[in-house]
Amino acid sequence: MLKVVESMKKFIAIFFGFLLITLSVQSEEKLTIEKQLIGILGVTSGTVSNGTKELKTGDKIYLGETILSGADSGAQLLLLDQSTFTIGSDSEVVMDTFIYDPQNNDGKIVSTVKKGSLKVISGLISKKNPDNLTVEVPEGTLGSRGTEFQTIVNKKSKTTQTLLIGPGKNNTLGLRPGAVLVSNNYGSTMLNKPYSFTKMRKGSAPDKAKQISQRQLKMFKKQV
Repeated sequence: MLKVVESMKKFIAIFFGFLLITLSVQSEEKLTIEKQLIGILGVTSGTVSNGTKELKTGDKIYLGETILSGADSGAQLLLLDQSTFTIGSDSEVVMDTFIYDPQNNDGKIVSTVKKGSLKVISGLISKKNPDNLTVEVPEGTLGSRGTEFQTIVNKKSKTTQTLLIGPGKNNTLGLRPGAVLVSNNYGSTMLNKPYSFTKMRKGSAPDKAKQISQRQLKMFKKQV
């Protein structure tokens, strides 16, 4: 009888040991699934963090992370599809959606700029599907059409200014013409000429597109 009891104790110990190992593996698998790698920080300057720790050049960036930059700081995020997000000084950018199939370059990118500046150079996802890169801002939505553009969100004035850098319809590099659709519930404006820009205010349609002045251009460049 004693031998049977001891055997049962050994069996129960082995069973619970196996159960703990299984649960541990499942937890690690769940963590791996939830922490989806979307890119790395190619360059950082000043103070950059994800809200819980300071980030440095070469750090991995995961889906759902918020990138925060301090005053006179910034970072360049290199996404897996070769898109480049340059985050300017005193900015807050959230990486909401990143779906990418490297076999055929299908995918979707959605990010949110809560404040500050973001410059986007679109990559392979936009090259194949120009409409599949979107930037959300407090006043509306910026729909990239495979191009390079920059947006500045000013929380104090409750405005967002967006600049199309290029390429335009008549570019000499043989690239697909780029554009950005700036829209909200009140209307939309298409930027399709290099260095055209628009301003969007909360509660009203975006302004009509116009060529940026040198003074305004300096302001955009200063942000990155």
